[in-house]
Amino acid sequence: MCGIFAYLLLNRNHHNPPRNIKFSSQLMARRGPDVNRSKIFENVSEAPYYHLLLDFYRLSIMDPSEIGNQPMKHPTEEVYIICNGEIYNYDSLRKEYNFKTQSDCDCEVILHMYKKFGISETVKQLDGVFSFVIYDNDKIYIARDPIGVRPLFYGIDLDNQSMGFCSEMKSLHNLFTYISIFPPGHYMEIDLNKQTLDQFQLYKINYNGPVSYYKYEYPIVNDKLDEETAMSEIKTLFLDAVNKRLMSDRPLGCLLSGGLDSSLVASIVSRNYKSNPQDLHTFSIGLEGSPDLKNAEVVADYLKTTHHRVELKVEDFINAVPEVIRATETYDITTIRASVPNYLLSKYISEKTDIVVIMSGEGADEILGGYLYFHLAPTPEEFQEETHRRVRLLHQFDVLRCDRSTAFHGLEVRVPFLDKSFIQYILSMRPELKQPDKSKNRIEKYILRQAFDGYLPEEILWRQKDAFSDAVGYNWVTRIKEYATTNIDLRRYENRDTIYPHNTPDTHEAFYYREVYDSMYHGNEGLISEIWRPRWTNITDPSATALSVHETNK
Repeated sequence: MCGIFAYLLLNRNHHNPPRNIKFSSQLMARRGPDVNRSKIFENVSEAPYYHLLLDFYRLSIMDPSEIGNQPMKHPTEEVYIICNGEIYNYDSLRKEYNFKTQSDCDCEVILHMYKKFGISETVKQLDGVFSFVIYDNDKIYIARDPIGVRPLFYGIDLDNQSMGFCSEMKSLHNLFTYISIFPPGHYMEIDLNKQTLDQFQLYKINYNGPVSYYKYEYPIVNDKLDEETAMSEIKTLFLDAVNKRLMSDRPLGCLLSGGLDSSLVASIVSRNYKSNPQDLHTFSIGLEGSPDLKNAEVVADYLKTTHHRVELKVEDFINAVPEVIRATETYDITTIRASVPNYLLSKYISEKTDIVVIMSGEGADEILGGYLYFHLAPTPEEFQEETHRRVRLLHQFDVLRCDRSTAFHGLEVRVPFLDKSFIQYILSMRPELKQPDKSKNRIEKYILRQAFDGYLPEEILWRQKDAFSDAVGYNWVTRIKEYATTNIDLRRYENRDTIYPHNTPDTHEAFYYREVYDSMYHGNEGLISEIWRPRWTNITDPSATALSVHETNK
């Protein structure tokens, strides 16, 4: 995990950029605790005037030597890049096109691809997760990976004619009057010879700047695909998705909740990481007696990993909420409930081990319709549409949670379920192969479970879906609700529609989170487009335990 920050100033009357730029940039320095490097580009003698700062915070994973630092320059051209990402096909691209790279840093290949093919073809050929800024003379290019696994925001100040791009919103918050999410699967070109205030206005109004390079509509490509063939291909694709993410020059471990998704990732990693399963460290967290702690130990014993069990008290969870909101930059209930244990477990890994690369199981429920509410889908078509919608929103919810909770503690999270090829295959399958059906005894993610029969103990392979925030200890959700009720201004709560017209909080807990968020990031509530809620039900609590199917299938 790394942090990138770019600041562009076009106003000649403000030749000296604001003094608080470096301070703002450093607010997300925890993403890259190993090295900080900056480079400034200026054109002050002739038109067009501009001042560009590229600032990079590095967590050294691939080629941790000095030559892998950024901003990184192309070996022969005056082209520079700052990139937060992992490019899993960097070596195959390097060999296919005979690139002469200076380092073994995976991000360097982006520079070579850009010089050979241009920005549009480059982003299409990259297999990985990334957000980057390229500076090439008087042009700037910005891009983000298809799902938005790596975060990217941009800010605009129309009065000052300045623009910023950054891995976390907190570094733009005090610099820009307008901040937006840079959309996943898009790239942008800024031509400094043509850049005007009018163009800044267009960026603000209607995304006139970013250009889409990734299609979010996944057509059903094979109506006759049979279940046996699908299982075989799913297995092949997911094994590849996990194994390609093992590249690292630093120690690697696995988050292990004891649920299907993280357990399956850990199982595959344990078969391919070094020669001894005990070399792999796995980590679980929960309250005393939590389902996650119990089931994670079952998996760890089965895989023979070196397992770390982190047992905390509910007060530890509650006390962490404000700092978790600061780190995650969200007020969504589901995201915060799940971020707290994620954050505390990452803190433990950072303080107690030398592991910096973490494998995790995010994304499977969105892609395969694994949340319990998918049992309620009225038709296969609505089931399919909802999986597509959930994938498009991942960057605001589960992906946001796993990125920010781990990055705050200087860890890099990798999410194989969000592999581009795997996603495209699963979302293009006909929904009948994925949709849970109680009448046919088909549990959620049935086809994935069948595909990996033998990889996990039966009680884990067929364990019912439980929300991470529930399974770390059901008392956590109960107690945070009670705490919120006694720690909010009830008079303000009665006026919540007026105070917070966007995503108006509908419970005391939601209002508590919103108040904390507003105290830190006032004016940026629009960065969360909606509150995570299960569809096809009227429940106000997003917990899986609130669904009738949770009781039925226990």
